[in-house]
Amino acid sequence: MTVLRVWRTTIAREAKEFVQALSTIVGWGVSDFKDAIIKELTFIETVLRERRME
Repeated sequence: MTVLRVWRTTIAREAKEFVQALSTIVGWGVSDFKDAIIKELTFIETVLRERRME
């Protein structure tokens, strides 16, 4: 891992930047990342169902 940024939340500007970065991460988690996980789980489910039918 690499430290990308350090924020001091006692400084208003940095606290705002931190919240914005956190919002971006959470937004990614509920969209692109979630969609990728669902795709993988759907694939696994399909493979397991096909194995049961054999």
